[in-house]
Amino acid sequence: MEASASLQQSSVQSASVAAPLGRTRDDLSSSLPGTKELSTTFREGMSLIDRFYKGGNRAHPEALAILVVVLDQIVVRMRDQYAKRVKDTMACNEKIRVIDASIARTLPKQRQLEQELAEKRAQADELRRDIGHGETSMKDAIELAKEALQNAKIATRKAEGKVSAQAQRDLRGYDSKGRPLPGREKNLRRNPAGPAARKPGDMLKDLPS
Repeated sequence: MEASASLQQSSVQSASVAAPLGRTRDDLSSSLPGTKELSTTFREGMSLIDRFYKGGNRAHPEALAILVVVLDQIVVRMRDQYAKRVKDTMACNEKIRVIDASIARTLPKQRQLEQELAEKRAQADELRRDIGHGETSMKDAIELAKEALQNAKIATRKAEGKVSAQAQRDLRGYDSKGRPLPGREKNLRRNPAGPAARKPGDMLKDLPS
């Protein structure tokens, strides 16, 4: 009877301790921050809890008390690590806030610069088109000038040829058909002030006998 009562008392104590431990296990699972560094501590705690639920220490209340102390220490460590992660997260969020504020200050200037850049590009494209049109017009003008120069050279050569032919006609006093020019009926090939034409046999008179 005493042994049975002792066993019942141990079972009641085990059940009374198992209930808080079950809640502690649920709390550990729900408060886990999810970082890689906390996984080792969590596995240690779960290993102790699993050992308890498998019955390894159920018959010894002193061991259960030690287990509770160990689990409390694990919870404290996890809370410290979680608090550190929360602090780091807050610091990162503050940096993000500062960066976002800097971006918000930069965006208007960026939009202004983008607008100015678009305007400059449009002006550059317009200038390129104007330059292209100017080059085309200049090339056309050069071709026209070359053609006009060639025509002028041809016309000059023709005019010079006409002037030269006219000068030669004026010098001869007759045209290409031998007709005397107007006002030049007397043939200029003859020298009016020169000696008269020799008659046949006159050349022999001057020879010494």
